[in-house]
Amino acid sequence: MRFDMWKSKAQKGAFLVFTALMIPIIFLCAGFAVDLGNAWAYKSKLQNAADAAVLAGAYQYQADSNDKKKIEDRIDKYMNANNGGIPFSRDKKDDSKNGIFYRFPKDGDTQKGLLLTLHVSEEAPTAFSKMFGFGSLHVAVVSTARILTSSGGTSSDVFSYAMIGAAKSNSDIMKKLNRWNPYSIDIEGQDTYIDGKIYAGDTVRVNGKDNTNVIESTNFSTSSTDDESLWPFGNQEWDEKTQKTYTLKWRLHTPDGKDIKADGHYVDPIDISYSSSNPNTENIYNFVEEQKSKYHAVGNTLVDKGNDIYMDFRKPTGHTWEIAGFDSSAHPDAYPIIITNGDIRIEDSFYYKNPSLMKEHNIIVISLNGNIVIEGGASQNSSDPFRGLIYAPNGYISYHYSRNDFEGSMVAQQIQLYSNGRKIKWNRFDFPGGSSGSGHGSGSGTTGGSGEISLYADIDDSYEPAS
Repeated sequence: MRFDMWKSKAQKGAFLVFTALMIPIIFLCAGFAVDLGNAWAYKSKLQNAADAAVLAGAYQYQADSNDKKKIEDRIDKYMNANNGGIPFSRDKKDDSKNGIFYRFPKDGDTQKGLLLTLHVSEEAPTAFSKMFGFGSLHVAVVSTARILTSSGGTSSDVFSYAMIGAAKSNSDIMKKLNRWNPYSIDIEGQDTYIDGKIYAGDTVRVNGKDNTNVIESTNFSTSSTDDESLWPFGNQEWDEKTQKTYTLKWRLHTPDGKDIKADGHYVDPIDISYSSSNPNTENIYNFVEEQKSKYHAVGNTLVDKGNDIYMDFRKPTGHTWEIAGFDSSAHPDAYPIIITNGDIRIEDSFYYKNPSLMKEHNIIVISLNGNIVIEGGASQNSSDPFRGLIYAPNGYISYHYSRNDFEGSMVAQQIQLYSNGRKIKWNRFDFPGGSSGSGHGSGSGTTGGSGEISLYADIDDSYEPAS
């Protein structure tokens, strides 16, 4: 009995010794875990900043590939803007590269594009490890962007733009379309972000001082030379220095807060008319004619469920919603290709009928003589963007897609944008038409314009550093 009592006390004593030994180990592990978690948060923020910076550098390369200093400055500017003021350094693996590397395809195939890679690092401060002489933890990230050049087609066609509102405010067609709100582009929504080229015939209405961003100021163009008429709205602000009231114009601006003014952005008017002789729309004309020929839909309505095409080429009657057109609430299916002479309306039900449509394809919506209205949105649980090429050469596009982003191109005499907190991202998919067989736009968006820019895996043995 005494032996059993002695044995129990011995076990208790050993456990106390074990506990005493483990407490500092647990404390050390917890402290290191806190510091590692903080370093992970720093690295995550650094990665996001590097991704934004390398994309900005890629756009700068696209604009001027010969000026590497501008590319470096653009990358540093976006790093500072997105890294929350935390000091960083470009990792100079090679003094001549300065943390920025260019790689080209080994086989010389320029259609594969080139890779722009950024190496950056920073020091994440520690709270616990500094007691052991580690005042910070080194974190480093790599981000790569691929710059794809055009693979042919018309590089200056209308679908090279994320958004075109071609009509001027005092033109006859604008008086017919929207006499009381005669704006080439009317952005009523809040917190809109536009990634792609934009053209406005003249007047742009922006609803608020800080509500609309474009990724680069060089992406904006207009045929207006008058800054006052280009931006017709603004707030009355008080200037403490001059002790005077002035008008603060509501403009498009870049994410770093730079206002876009008319000066330096003038281009000749862009012709969006539907014609075989118009180089801006010749590919669209050929696409429509191909569909007419393929499905024999000249002069009548065609609904081809086997190929998911709706076409209606009856002559317009002249009455807005009596024009031969398309209304998704009246049709039992969702069509990847819709071509009509008249108005087109796409509502919520359009997406519910075919929830995989936007995930698998982009749609092509063309109204030759009417307007296009898109309203509602995909399922509340869907994060897929509305993916489409939308063209109304004699009408307006009214976009009320409230829950998801837009990817593609919108081209009309007037653009009305009512979505809040949405991103408009340019993509022309596999247009010009007919090249994909079905014409459903199932390509990856690598053609047209000056090419596509996207984040890319850093490891690709088919590329080699520039000499």
